[in-house]
Amino acid sequence: MSNLLYWVVPVAVVAIIGILIALRERRPQAPDASVSDFSRQMNALSKRAVIRYPDDGERKQAV
Repeated sequence: MSNLLYWVVPVAVVAIIGILIALRERRPQAPDASVSDFSRQMNALSKRAVIRYPDDGERKQAV
């Protein structure tokens, strides 16, 4: 059982240090950054979508 601690403790320490480094090195984001990213993605999707309607001469307009 004590031999297991020689493996578990170093692995846990390396994992914690790795998580702390990853959290510290990530880019800072403004609180509204996710909103602007979402808006940008939706605009890109709406520009890409092409809706073709059959041209039957009569198009009804929404009220």
